[in-house]
Amino acid sequence: MLERTHEEILTQIASQIQSYPIGELSPVPGDKWLLSSSMQKAIRRGDLQIATSAAASLWRQDRNTLFRRLITIAPEDVAIGDIEAVIQTFLALTSPEWRRQVGELQVILYLVTALSNACKNRLPEEIYTQIERSPSLVKTKEKMAKANDQTLAKAMKDKRLDLNKRCMASWLLWGTSKYPSDFMPKRSFSRSAESSLLALPVSSIITKACLRALPKTQWPLAGFLPLIIHRMQSETVETIEGSIQPPITVEGVPLYALDTFTRGGQAAFRELRSGVKELQEFTLKQIGLAVFYLEGRTLNKYLTSPFLNEMQKGGEYADIVSSGLCHARYIGLKEVLTEHWPRLQEIRERILKRTLVGGDQW
Repeated sequence: MLERTHEEILTQIASQIQSYPIGELSPVPGDKWLLSSSMQKAIRRGDLQIATSAAASLWRQDRNTLFRRLITIAPEDVAIGDIEAVIQTFLALTSPEWRRQVGELQVILYLVTALSNACKNRLPEEIYTQIERSPSLVKTKEKMAKANDQTLAKAMKDKRLDLNKRCMASWLLWGTSKYPSDFMPKRSFSRSAESSLLALPVSSIITKACLRALPKTQWPLAGFLPLIIHRMQSETVETIEGSIQPPITVEGVPLYALDTFTRGGQAAFRELRSGVKELQEFTLKQIGLAVFYLEGRTLNKYLTSPFLNEMQKGGEYADIVSSGLCHARYIGLKEVLTEHWPRLQEIRERILKRTLVGGDQW
């Protein structure tokens, strides 16, 4: 990234919006959870029309939910895949007066377009999942939770140390009181957190943008980004681009929006489980998790390398183990879901039609 000031980056965004304004979009029905899910999953796939339409509808319905979701999507689903798009998102969403001057909806649609077109990477989220749930990090968490600030700051900056451990140290310094953990004790914010990040040999434009975003989120992912960039400076990566089939939609809402965090998604998984004998030994959480990973690999373009692939597997493994599944049962669950995937899609479509067209509320 070229060294530009935050003001110069915002000026560039405003200029691009003025040159290429996005026209009025048709509203999409659904509550804020369904619209949020539609937008995020469409961004992952590069389904630009769905992503922007859902974002515009969510902006009209609940702007705070939209802002919180976008500032999370940037480090969770794009991250080092397109650091420029991430930094633009952080700066725009932490500049309310600038947004009002430029035109808030136009800014939002610009950001959603940039994130949709971006190369995808989920390394911050995969690290977060491993820190929270990996059995191999239990003893490390116990040890680090007792460490003083100086020891944690030193661990953060040590490039020779495992990246999960460096990010764990960062998380503890930022404070589990602000960024809660299910498995680490309460710890208050330390001033060493910010100074340790700024001391890294990473562009200050990037680090300071991450520092602006952190107070606006409930997750420490933005704080992981400078550490990840520092680690990846010596890594060779490849960009993979794929062709994705257009999704089935109901009133502009894709079937994949019905996930485990929406009421319609939960209803779909319950109905599928009740009708498929092989699924009845699994919990709804386990089914939802497997569906997430089956659908979550459908990306328009993404980064790959031996290290990134290893971290991806580590995050998925930590997730499945924490849900109570062993590897063999998880593979079996995915095979059953794959076999009955057309049935799941039929159920999702019926539920969406009943909800959006028939007016039922879940």
